[in-house]
Amino acid sequence: MARHTPGIASLAIVPVGLTCHREGLPALQAFEKDSAHAVLEIIHDLQEKFFRELGTRFVFAADEWYIKADVPFPADEEYEEYPQISNGVGLARRFLTDLAESSALMPQTMNKETRLWLITGLSSAAILREAAARLNQIEKLQVQVLPVENAFFGKTVTVTGLLTGSDISRALTVADIDAHDIVFIPDITLRSSETVFLDDTQIEDLKKTGHANIIVVPSCVSGLIDAVNSLNGGHNNV
Repeated sequence: MARHTPGIASLAIVPVGLTCHREGLPALQAFEKDSAHAVLEIIHDLQEKFFRELGTRFVFAADEWYIKADVPFPADEEYEEYPQISNGVGLARRFLTDLAESSALMPQTMNKETRLWLITGLSSAAILREAAARLNQIEKLQVQVLPVENAFFGKTVTVTGLLTGSDISRALTVADIDAHDIVFIPDITLRSSETVFLDDTQIEDLKKTGHANIIVVPSCVSGLIDAVNSLNGGHNNV
């Protein structure tokens, strides 16, 4: 494929997603830490080769590979201009970079004592915990991350975008959540431009359970900060 640049500008390598609904399908094995690490080594070798020959790394590893292999995400410049970010390549690095650069936009204190929960899939939990650690520096704000296991598609499906309303509702039921707490649900869990989850649960159905005050927020640092500021009446109280 690299021979066809610039017609083909880049290539994303993404691990196969295996759901629990595989009756009658060929057997496939999920990647573990060691095998994910081996894949990354191959990809990094190819990136060096293509960068020398083409001036671009061309092939990019999805964030899941780094999470599974338990190795740091590449630096910003190694993603070039994030050509594959819509395919989950570089989302984590972009999020962490934006988080580091956005501290000045966060409030120093909340108007009242506020307990906030951040919903996430298992694979993004560590990244969200970094955001929670920064938000917990805000006075009168207590932030906790709630990783949600995917029972609908299966435990091996760990990305946030494939969480369902029933998964989230189940997690809220067993967590120590008060009715006055606030829950941020990332918009990528909903169908595009809709208010319904992949299992046809409506966001309004989730709100009616009375678990907490549920708010859908954009899945980016700026969206998260704007949502926190909105809890303060739109003021960042700096």
